[in-house]
Amino acid sequence: MGKPTWGWVLGLSIFAGALPGQAMVPYVLELRPEQLEAQGVDLAREVGVLSEVQALEGKRAIANARLATQLAPNRFEPWVILAQLYLRQDDLKLATTALQEAYKIAPDNPGILFTLGSLALRQDNYPQALRYLQTGLAIKPDNIEGLFNLGNTYLRLNQYPQAIAQYQKAIAQDKKFWPAINNIGLVNFETGDRESARRNWQASVAIDPKAAEPMLAIAVLSYTQGQKQKGIQMAEAALKIDRRYAKIPFLIENLWGAKLIAATKTLLAEPRLKPFLTD
Repeated sequence: MGKPTWGWVLGLSIFAGALPGQAMVPYVLELRPEQLEAQGVDLAREVGVLSEVQALEGKRAIANARLATQLAPNRFEPWVILAQLYLRQDDLKLATTALQEAYKIAPDNPGILFTLGSLALRQDNYPQALRYLQTGLAIKPDNIEGLFNLGNTYLRLNQYPQAIAQYQKAIAQDKKFWPAINNIGLVNFETGDRESARRNWQASVAIDPKAAEPMLAIAVLSYTQGQKQKGIQMAEAALKIDRRYAKIPFLIENLWGAKLIAATKTLLAEPRLKPFLTD
């Protein structure tokens, strides 16, 4: 016999042979709280696995994950799975709400703290992002994503020295972690240190030759320094890799500052780059 369906979690009806004239009375197997909790955790894990391979439709996956949170109200795992499902639908508010329930159960779990920090950052709640990320890093100080997102939060707040310090800590964990190197270049540009910006962006492209963001940043810098043809050619190469970088809102989302955005708009006004501006 295969595994039982999840309807078995709520109750298992066992019908005995009925005597003539008797009504059939179902017997419901009663599960102890710890059994329900175990079933809830198992259900959450199965939902997570099936949704990963897209074998479970989104609404049904969320419904099952919600059921899992009810069966295992004192376990954080079902809430984390539910948050992940909301994130796949890009519903940051509901993902945050679910993850905050997980946080109430496991306040010292660094993964929950780092994810809450990232969600707060994406929703422009910088004080909350700082609190979650700093708390997570106090528990797990070498977490590269936590360090990077803390640097990003400081960058959003224009606290440039603090941002660079966190990026450098992230790079110390992985010298090939080019997003942190790239973002130091963003700080360099905004503070007027253009040559350091170029060095950091070139180092990023050396690590990943297909990294469109630092490639476009170098193009913008070259263009502003009078190397217009080189800038246009590099911009074309970068946008062929990833057209999203031709969209100003996307650049802002990726922490490009006001000075770099202004310079990018001038470059993108070039006729040769106009085809990249249309969807």
